[in-house]
Amino acid sequence: MEERIRRGDFNALLTRPIHPYVTDMGLILGDKTVSGLALIPTTILLAVAFRPEFHLVPWALAAVIPAMVLAFLLRFTALYLTALAAFWTTRIAPVFELWFLIEFFLSGRVAPLAVLPAWGQQLASALPFRWMFSFPLELLLGRLNPTQTVQGFLMQMLWLAAVGLLMRVIWRSAVRQYGAVGG
Repeated sequence: MEERIRRGDFNALLTRPIHPYVTDMGLILGDKTVSGLALIPTTILLAVAFRPEFHLVPWALAAVIPAMVLAFLLRFTALYLTALAAFWTTRIAPVFELWFLIEFFLSGRVAPLAVLPAWGQQLASALPFRWMFSFPLELLLGRLNPTQTVQGFLMQMLWLAAVGLLMRVIWRSAVRQYGAVGG
């Protein structure tokens, strides 16, 4: 986002009938598809080497796909919203570094959220990061009951709606800011 603003690439993007969010999502989905296909042989090799034990719960397995779709949409939209700060600053990288640091600990990526102190677990549950990573993984592993699963989906949808609404409001202001500086 930062480079596109600095180079003036948004001029062309803003004249298109499709929002740049949609274009960027298409690029990310294409990249994730290719990288995901490349991970299949690696996953198979790791499964053969380490022989993991899975105790999959059929209903939870069926719920993983929509949980992952919502998690992707939530993370992409939240990151896009964060990137909009580039319309007001010259360097957005430090903002993303802070984002990824917080996400790393409060999403369950570095360690299961259960190892966090109680206040950390509460913070992780209140912020969107858990719903982007830990929730789909816990669901896949069959660690959630149906009530927890419904609550997880509700949290994903709540955060997605909040972030989407905020992005919509800030986008309008960002485009005005971009036009005001002669973009």
